Formats: sequence, structure tokens, C-alpha cells
Amino acid sequence: MNSSASSMSTAVRRNPLVKQFVLENDRPSKISHLNFGLLSSTDMMRMSEIPIHSKYIQLELPVFHIGYIKATIEILQNICKSCSRVLLGGDVRESFLRRMRDPSADALKKINTRKRISLLCKKVVRCPHCDAINGTVRKVTSPTLKIIHEKYRAKSAHDMRTVFVAQFAQAQAANPDLTNSLLSKAQEDLSPVVVQELFERIPDQDCPLLWLNAFAGRPEKLVLNAMLVPPVCIRPSVAMDVGSGSNEDDLTVKLQEIIQVNFALKAALQKGATLKMVMEDWDFLQIQVAQFMNGDTPGLTKLQGAPKPIRGLCQRLKGLLYRLCCVGRGSACFPSHAHFCAGKQGRFRGNLSGKRVDFSARTVISPDPNLRIDQVGVPEHVAKTMTYPEKVTRYNIAKLRQRVINGPAVHPGANSIRIEGQKYTKNLMYGDRASLADDLKEGDIVERHMEDDDIVLFNRQPSLHKMSIM
Repeated sequence: MNSSASSMSTAVRRNPLVKQFVLENDRPSKISHLNFGLLSSTDMMRMSEIPIHSKYIQLELPVFHIGYIKATIEILQNICKSCSRVLLGGDVRESFLRRMRDPSADALKKINTRKRISLLCKKVVRCPHCDAINGTVRKVTSPTLKIIHEKYRAKSAHDMRTVFVAQFAQAQAANPDLTNSLLSKAQEDLSPVVVQELFERIPDQDCPLLWLNAFAGRPEKLVLNAMLVPPVCIRPSVAMDVGSGSNEDDLTVKLQEIIQVNFALKAALQKGATLKMVMEDWDFLQIQVAQFMNGDTPGLTKLQGAPKPIRGLCQRLKGLLYRLCCVGRGSACFPSHAHFCAGKQGRFRGNLSGKRVDFSARTVISPDPNLRIDQVGVPEHVAKTMTYPEKVTRYNIAKLRQRVINGPAVHPGANSIRIEGQKYTKNLMYGDRASLADDLKEGDIVERHMEDDDIVLFNRQPSLHKMSIM
């Protein structure tokens, strides 16, 4: 895990351009759509002229970041769930500390050292610092996203399990609804609040063992307390017919749901609602935030009876529309521009990168210190194969006559000529090229070779989205 991982909640508070959503009249504010004729409330500029304005939603209770869930579980497996110390002690801990702090060690060595630390910590049952029992930590995605700690399944946890069974018997006497089947499933629920408290109590001197920088990326930064809201320019509304309103983007709809459930959670906490109601709202908030980050989150895509796949931030960055398999599931697939561009049969991989269009070629490139920053070197074979249809004028007729004389074998030359008013082309591989050059007149089109300073679309393969084309 990279030590430069930072908290979104901390980053948005440091950004002066970030604006928090305000609850007006005890109701959540609206997520406005992109209307280029309106003035921005931030700087009174038109929507087509303003820079990117970001906002954030302050969450009532912290939630797990779906992108850092694996890193969160790995850290929990390496620390004590009671004292928050790394499950290493004595000379072993000092040896690994020296390796992780070694400035001459490269990233590969630190990765291998970090793997060894993780394997040793997972085997530790009793904490060498506080003698507490530590079990397996794993993720559960049914019915919602949770992290559990199976501390009572360890063989050495017999004494602790005996105490737990006695306490369970007392609770069972007071509540007959508790059955013995629940006893076998006893486990500790590591909620985001508990995880954040554990991470905050990790000493700074233990952070190098987790490959973290105590000053740049503390582990508690992996838990979300505030969620950044992207500007409306990347989630625009699609205007429908007159009087039919607009079709909101998936991200905007998901943000509205997050604000609503966040407001409901705040009201439940203020009114002193039951623990069951608070947990239901909290779990639903976790699901909505996870789907906003990644609409194809494993285990969460089929929840809530969603009629279509959600295009989250991950799908936007990848340029893909994650599609559900519609056969036999009763759900509809919604094609978009990304739908037609992605995949082997899409525009980029099927046509542009697949050499199934005219005026396109694929070749190996190499750096050259003699080229400008806006230039790219092309092999001569490609330059003679790729042609540009240049129309003959009085300004370039002398140059094009020389290209015709050179022909297709000599660079810079030409491959063919299209005479004005005629439908066929004349191949310059055969025939009298000198005579054709003399007969060249204004209006004719010469398919000449590529030359220096020609404008081309260049992309590095494999390119699956238009942002890679330069």
C-alpha cells in the first residue's frame, strides 16, 4: 500500500474551492443540473465560463472507502484489535523496522518485507503487547458491506469464550428470543467508527511496519468522513423534450440518494431512534457511497433491486459502461457512447487500433532527442504507406510535381493521382511519371507520402478511450 494515500475528508477541508452542502430549512439542498444560461452562486459567472467548483458532503457517521477496503482489512489483520499495536514484538519487530526504514531499500524489497510482516502477523493469536486474543478479519457483503473479527474461533481463546458463553446465558435468560444457534456465529463487528478509533491509536513508530508515513498518510485516513462531490460538468443533465424536464446523470441521482439517507441518519440520531433504525440507515449509506465509487462492487450490485447498472466513478475513469447480463434476469441494459467505444468490437479496439479504417497505421516508436515536444517519429515504411490527399494549387504545384516524379518508392513521393472530374485514380507505380507530372493541374488531388510537420492523431496502444489520443 502506498504511503501517500490521503484522506478525502482531510483534502476537501484544505481546498478553498470546496463548498459544503448546506441544509436549508432542515432539508438537504438540491444537486443542481448543468444549465449554461444560469449564473453560478459562487462567483456569479455563467456555467459555461466558470472553473471547476467542487463541494463535499459531511457524513453523519463514517463509512468504509470501497477503494481502500482491502488495505483496511490488511491493516486490521496486522494490528491488535484491543491496543492497536502491530502484532510483532521483541527482536523481530526491530529487525523489520530497520528494513522498512532503510533508505537504500527499493520498492521491491519493501514489498517483499511488507508481505513477510503481514504473514507473520496473521499467525499471531495473542498480542505480544497486551495479551489480547486476535482472530481472523474478513469482509462480509451480505446483506451489506461489513468487516467482522472472528476472535472466539481461535483455539487459544477458550477462556475468553467461556466468559462470553456465561454472558450470553445471562442475556438469553432476559431475552428468550435469543437462540443457541447465534452462539456458534458469535463474532465482533468492526464498524467504521471502531476501525477509525483503532487506526487513530496506532503509534507513529508502528506506521513504517505498515508501510505508511505517519506525517503524510495515517491509516485513519482510509475511512471516509466526508465525500467529495464532483462538479456538474462531468455529470451533466440531458435535456428532454419541452415540458418533459431533464434526464439526470447516474452520479447526480446517486448523490441525491446519499444526501437523503444522510439526512435521515442525522434525524434518527437527533431523535434518539432505536439502534435497529440507526443501523439500517447507516448500512444503506454505506451501500450508496460504495456504489457511487464503484457501480460494479461485488456483492452490492444486486442489492436494492436496481433495474440497471450504476455508472460510478470507476466506470467513468475507465471509460466503460459496466453492463449486467440481461438474459433471464429481467433487467435492461442501457447503451451509451462508452458502450459503443468499449470492447473488442468498439470504435477504438475494433476500428482505430484494429487497422480497419483508412489513413490509420500501427507501428513501434522510439524517443529521439532531435524531435520537438510536439513531434513524433514515424518509420519511413509507414510514411510511404500512409498518404495525405493534398489538392493541387498554384502555391504547391511545383512541390507536388516533384512528389509525382519520385513515385511511391522514393520518400517523399506520392502513390496515386486523382484527376479532377474523373472517378478513377492513376497509380504511380506504373506509367510515365514525368508525363503525369507535366499534366498536373490545379484541382487535381495527389495522394502524397507523409511529410515533416504533418498533423496526425497519435495514441499509445492499447488505448481504450479517447483521452489517450494525442
